[in-house]
Amino acid sequence: MNITPAELDAFTKDFNLAVEWLQEKYDVTISLGSITYTENQFTSKMTVDNSRDPESIERANFDMNVWRYAHLGLAKGMYNRVFIGADGQKQKP
Repeated sequence: MNITPAELDAFTKDFNLAVEWLQEKYDVTISLGSITYTENQFTSKMTVDNSRDPESIERANFDMNVWRYAHLGLAKGMYNRVFIGADGQKQKP
């Protein structure tokens, strides 16, 4: 394999097609992260989310990482809430 950006794009497309049956079988979403590469190898993080629903995945990710923003008053269960900022404008967290 000649490891080039174009070849890695083709690999990513083929990877996504190859894992479709696993996603269906296990009712999960499989995604390949950013790829770093050299002339001899490439690496990437693969993530498997326990859902096929993008909204459900985003909600779970928000709840998992919201602790980082607890100092701003955010907490689990606040996904997709609309807030009114000090300037009177609607804000999403």
